[in-house]
Amino acid sequence: MRRAVLLCMAVLVFAKAAHGVEPEEDPPQPAADPLTDPVLSVDEPMYFVVGGSDDIKARFQLSLKYRVFDVDGRLGSRLPWLQRMYFSYTQTSLWNLEEESAPFEDSSYKPSLFQKVAGSDDPLLPAEWRYGVVHESNGQAGDTSRSMNRAFVRPLWRVQAFDRPLELAPVARVYLNRASENRDIADFRGHVDY
Repeated sequence: MRRAVLLCMAVLVFAKAAHGVEPEEDPPQPAADPLTDPVLSVDEPMYFVVGGSDDIKARFQLSLKYRVFDVDGRLGSRLPWLQRMYFSYTQTSLWNLEEESAPFEDSSYKPSLFQKVAGSDDPLLPAEWRYGVVHESNGQAGDTSRSMNRAFVRPLWRVQAFDRPLELAPVARVYLNRASENRDIADFRGHVDY
């Protein structure tokens, strides 16, 4: 229990410090050309949340993307389409802080390979497109194993709302293969996220 309280306090201190920083007057807008993105950056939202009614649990997600080929590199300059190839890794875990050994109750590992290309400056059309494949697994073996592969397309629109930049990025996916234990995963997850 003491570990959970200390962890909650650390999260609150971090949140307070993060909110104490004043935002820039005009925050920089995301780049339209993927080649101006940093080589290594955040992919999906990253978070750490603590709570629970019976046991105190934490749920967190880490997610990074890496541009695989250098823009000025030999291969990237000869095959320009490779310059927009990314590898990403996302991990989502549920951590039981009340148990004696503080076990992870569930984890999901999602490596993916995708291409990110610039879209249009027209606000009605996507400013960026992302398409690729993702593998998702719980990292277990035998009867507890869960895994699937899917292909996806994700257009992204950037708009200004209430003097803030807003990104809308729906995802359409097709399941390429599913393990026998989750053949009906499309019934639960569907084919589109908004």
